[in-house]
Amino acid sequence: MKTVLVTGASGFIGRRVVTALSALPAVRILTLGRSPGASQPNVEWHQIALELLQRKDYERFGVDGIDAVVHLAAYAPKTVADADEAQPIVAANVNGTAALLASLPNVPRQFVFISSVDVYRAGADVIDETTTVGPRTLHGASKLFGEQLVRSHCRRNRGGYCILRLGHIYGPGEERYQKAIPNLIRAMLAGSEPTLSGDGSTQRDFLYVDDAARAIVAAALSEATLDPINVVRGESVSILSAARQIAELTGYRGLFRFEGSNGDSLCFDNTAMRRKLGTDSFVAFREGLAREIADFQTSKAVGDVRH
Repeated sequence: MKTVLVTGASGFIGRRVVTALSALPAVRILTLGRSPGASQPNVEWHQIALELLQRKDYERFGVDGIDAVVHLAAYAPKTVADADEAQPIVAANVNGTAALLASLPNVPRQFVFISSVDVYRAGADVIDETTTVGPRTLHGASKLFGEQLVRSHCRRNRGGYCILRLGHIYGPGEERYQKAIPNLIRAMLAGSEPTLSGDGSTQRDFLYVDDAARAIVAAALSEATLDPINVVRGESVSILSAARQIAELTGYRGLFRFEGSNGDSLCFDNTAMRRKLGTDSFVAFREGLAREIADFQTSKAVGDVRH
């Protein structure tokens, strides 16, 4: 039986990764985090802050060896302003990653580090893995530093690793975040006039959360070192187009408010992901929106929030 360690397992993406792993035969899933998740077969939940993790803790967990690590735990900004909050970013994304690497009871066959497309410098027409890095936020910089921590550790100890740079992930469970899609859904379900930046023409690449989880699990099961891989849909949609589809799906018939200026349009190439992780099929954007809207309606996560 293989043992897979998952950090951040109770988060938006982590829950989907754990569910996907638990469906596999002969896999023991060890999770580390600040809060436990739902009971699932072959899943063991352990509450601990990563920055406090020590090697002796694994003895307490009854673990003497780990085959693969999926490191999702991080400080994820819920608003634009949060992307430059130094203390929580350094504590979770830098210190937490360093502590995790130092604590491991053995050299895993595969270490999957979840990074972000925020590491790239804006301006390229289409961003792929060769695009110059140049993060503009502390969050992006912390992810880039985390990548190097993982590279250095794994190369020094001759362990395999994957660097996955996740794009804009959406789907049920992201209602806590002040991001484009949940903000638009929340406003329209409440009958409030949604606010779009600029004229709404800003392009974004949205990947459904289950598709992201499948890519992450594929990386954890891979024998190859993959450095880096962009985990993205490979198709962009304007915020205005997304808003119109959400309006159709929610039955919102009001107006949109346009304020401020357009943001940077981001278009990504996912050739490497499809070729190396075997992710060729994706949930259609409209279908993904419908699922997220249904989740909002079930959870009643509705309020007047602006985008």
